[in-house]
Amino acid sequence: MRKKRFDFLIISILAALLVIFFWKIIAKQSFFWFDFILGNFPRRAYMAETLRSGKLPLWIPFIYGGYPFAGSNPSHFFYPFTAILALFVKNGRLSSYIVEIFLIIQIWIGGISMYFLLKELGLSKLSSLFGAILFYLSLPTIVRTQHTSELCGLIWTPLIFYSLILTFKNKSMFLASLSGLILGICILGAHPQFYFYLIFVLLGFILYNLFIGKERKFLFLLSSVILIIGFLIASPRLLPEIQYVNLSSRISKSVTGYAPFKTLSALFFPYIFGKGLSGNDYWGGYKGFWMFVEYSSYIGIISLVLLALSAFIINEKKIRFFLYLLGFSLLFMYGGNNPLQKLLSLFLPGLQMHVRFMPFFVFAAAIISSFSLDNLVYKLKDKSLQKLKKVSLYIIIAGIIFFIVTEAWRANYQLASGFNEYKYRTIFNNFRLFSIFLILSFIPLLLYVRKIISPKWFQIISICILFIDLYAIGSYFSGKRLNPDHYYSSNNLIQFIKYKSSNESFRVDNPRFGYFYANSMSLMHRVEALEGHVANKLERFVKFAGGFKNHKNKYLDLYNVKYELIDSLISGRRTVYPKERDTYLPRAWIVHNSKELSDSLIIPYMISKDFYPEKEVVLERFKDVESKRGIRGVEDRVLITDYNAASIEFLAILESDGYLVLSEHYYPGWEAYVDGERVKILRANYLFRAIPLGSGEHKVKFIFSPETFQIGVILSLLGVLFIIVAGINVQRRTPKIEKEKDK
Repeated sequence: MRKKRFDFLIISILAALLVIFFWKIIAKQSFFWFDFILGNFPRRAYMAETLRSGKLPLWIPFIYGGYPFAGSNPSHFFYPFTAILALFVKNGRLSSYIVEIFLIIQIWIGGISMYFLLKELGLSKLSSLFGAILFYLSLPTIVRTQHTSELCGLIWTPLIFYSLILTFKNKSMFLASLSGLILGICILGAHPQFYFYLIFVLLGFILYNLFIGKERKFLFLLSSVILIIGFLIASPRLLPEIQYVNLSSRISKSVTGYAPFKTLSALFFPYIFGKGLSGNDYWGGYKGFWMFVEYSSYIGIISLVLLALSAFIINEKKIRFFLYLLGFSLLFMYGGNNPLQKLLSLFLPGLQMHVRFMPFFVFAAAIISSFSLDNLVYKLKDKSLQKLKKVSLYIIIAGIIFFIVTEAWRANYQLASGFNEYKYRTIFNNFRLFSIFLILSFIPLLLYVRKIISPKWFQIISICILFIDLYAIGSYFSGKRLNPDHYYSSNNLIQFIKYKSSNESFRVDNPRFGYFYANSMSLMHRVEALEGHVANKLERFVKFAGGFKNHKNKYLDLYNVKYELIDSLISGRRTVYPKERDTYLPRAWIVHNSKELSDSLIIPYMISKDFYPEKEVVLERFKDVESKRGIRGVEDRVLITDYNAASIEFLAILESDGYLVLSEHYYPGWEAYVDGERVKILRANYLFRAIPLGSGEHKVKFIFSPETFQIGVILSLLGVLFIIVAGINVQRRTPKIEKEKDK
């Protein structure tokens, strides 16, 4: 009972520290910002609001002319913390504050999981608390509040390893199935690149345990169950995602994106290259704050001290894997074009940011530094402690000298002005913080080895120094004053477009990084746009846009774009106004002529003067497609009778046989029904949809019902069924085991 009370106290401490750290956000004085506002919050809001309306967000028509949300979104709507958000939707809208609180709760879960993992590895409660704080408040964790899908993967990592270790320890099939469930939940919520790396790390951990363990066949069976259940649970995301990736633009790109070696210095000086608030406020790479987020590696000076000491005071075999993981992480992230990166590129094509392996560096560092702290207190012999007396004293003196020298050096740059003044001030502030926390890290160590303070007080003081250090650095990035709900409030432009679209279906377009693109306004206000905030686009969309680069009007016509949004500066103020176009094609229309061409010839023909999209449709050359020639009927009409994200209904009237052509993307999973009978959808005009129709009046319905998602749901239910069966089996066996013990 006493142990449970102490664990509850630790959990409460983790919650209290998190409240202190994020107090301004909890009190609504500041808000998560940058990519949280521009992309992550709008996507989660759309998923929750759609689920609350009783529908699944499988297809989204408001970005890039429509694309499959289930396969391309960085996180899935079946992820529990996203699905639960639907309960908090009021009047059709989800408040950003609810999403922020849910993120903070997930960070707390990550800290709790890390604490119990370290306890299971044999550490004391205070050392485990140290590791939990390092893990959930380190700068790489905090800055990932901007990339919520990466954060949603990171926070489940300790719990996955905790369940894995318990499974191998107890050799339990039920625990293996629960471990698979946790892995599946993590995959549902995590960024694809993160869960690829997670699977890679898990396979390494499993192979390591198979190599050093006994009963290898049974361990292999348990490991297989964990991975299979994990994949089954995550199938509603994985199968549509695999389909989308094979049709996307990123799969064809080369693997790049390791961190420049110079950015390793951010491990000691987090602001050494600026704070990344803009392109000019970051001189460690390109793209300003975005690269600051990617390259952030700061875990606290006292943690680095303990990592350095680990080379001399840690001998435990049970954490060797995490030592290997720590070394691999540094080599993989900062090693340039090393063989490790080339090897992984064979298995993980299209993954562009090796530095996104950073969460696993933090995870390994938290475990190793916690073991160092524990060994200092409980396992280090007196002779070794005596050696630390001199080392601690020398480093304290060196830290003081470094502080004095840098302050004197700083005085030489007092005359700098403008950006140089800001740059030098930022760099010297880094030096100042480094020297202060270096001194603070070794003072309690010196007091401990001199037996002035007790081991527990040494641990407590170390925990306090770590929290103060991480708070001093990380709280700056926890939030800004820009309220996402106010940011996405309606305005005259939105109201104008919504009013016009109430009577007619059309799209709007604006330049890349323009009003709708950068701000996800189209998604938040359900305005159908030709741009959006998505990293991985359909490859045909990219090629089509590139092919029409010099033929913008025809391109916009084909996409049913009625208004171009023009960004301009008027009297020094940014103004966005709609420019109406009069040549755009409707959302759907009838043609009676078709032309068959091979794929490579379609775009060149379409941009030529010979192509009139209102009269002719270009189809891919297949044996079952026959060209049609006819005269456009005067009485041809198409009326949209119902339009939803994943279904569209038309009433089509043709004087003679022809085609119904849509300015909607062709994508696997769309089904078409004419007068109740299913018909084949043709890929028309390179990336749009068309179906053949006979003369007369027809009711046409398009439904997005992807088989990949349906199969994924079935597989996920099978995974849940396996877990239930395993649980029932455990319940049946428990009484028998207890009776045998009594005998």
